[in-house]
Amino acid sequence: MKRLTLFLFAFATSPLLAAPVPKEIRKAGKLDGLWEIASIEVFGKPGGIPPRQRWKIENGTITVEQIVLNAAVRPRPAIAIKVDDAVTPKSLDYNTGGATPRPAIYEVDGESLKIMMNLRGAERPKDMKSDDSTVLYVFKRVKE
Repeated sequence: MKRLTLFLFAFATSPLLAAPVPKEIRKAGKLDGLWEIASIEVFGKPGGIPPRQRWKIENGTITVEQIVLNAAVRPRPAIAIKVDDAVTPKSLDYNTGGATPRPAIYEVDGESLKIMMNLRGAERPKDMKSDDSTVLYVFKRVKE
């Protein structure tokens, strides 16, 4: 009886029985995806936007892609991130290989993503208000 119960549980929870979830629904409201920079605030002031820069976020990494006119997409090496969406605001540690990762927060609102990163210290930003130690990236989701 115990074996039958285990078999039925394993069969009932099998991913083979689940209907496929469309890609748009799977990614809705999630951090993973392809994002293009819409605006930047550096140290509390509007900054220049890199031409056609996109961030591909997946599997705990960010790959920055630079699209150059009349050339192929040039991805840079992947950057490890650690995400904690159980805290408020949601946190993200951006590790470029230095001794300490850059502390950041993020917010996903439909097709928009904001990432606020501290560039001058180890203290995590408390909100999305840019100041003299932060950079605020605003992204729009790229339809894949």
